[in-house]
Amino acid sequence: MLSFLWLFMELWGLKKTSADFVAEYQVLFGKFAELNDENLQLIKDKAMLKAQVNILEMEQTDKKGESKCRMTENDEKDELQSLKRVIAEQNRVQQESEIKFHQVKQLLS
Repeated sequence: MLSFLWLFMELWGLKKTSADFVAEYQVLFGKFAELNDENLQLIKDKAMLKAQVNILEMEQTDKKGESKCRMTENDEKDELQSLKRVIAEQNRVQQESEIKFHQVKQLLS
C-alpha cells in the first residue's frame, strides 16, 4: 500500500519527506483536538440549556398550582401495562440467552 502511495506521489511530482508528513499530521491532530474540545463545550452548553428549560417548566407548573404533566388514571394504567410488557420481553430474552449460553458451554466441554 505504501509503495502505491509513493508511486502516486512520484507521478504527480509530490516529493514529501517523512518530516513533512509528521508536520502535516501534527497540524491535523491539533485541529482534531481543537474540534473535539469545541464539541465537548457544545455538549456541555446543550445540557445546561436543557436543565434551564426543565427548571423554567417546573417553575411554571408550580405557579399554576397544577402540573400539566399529571397523568390521568388511564394513562397510568397504560404506562404500567407497557412497563409490564417490556419486563416480560426482557425476561424472555434473558432466558433465551441463558439457554444459548448453556448450549455453547456444553459444546465446548
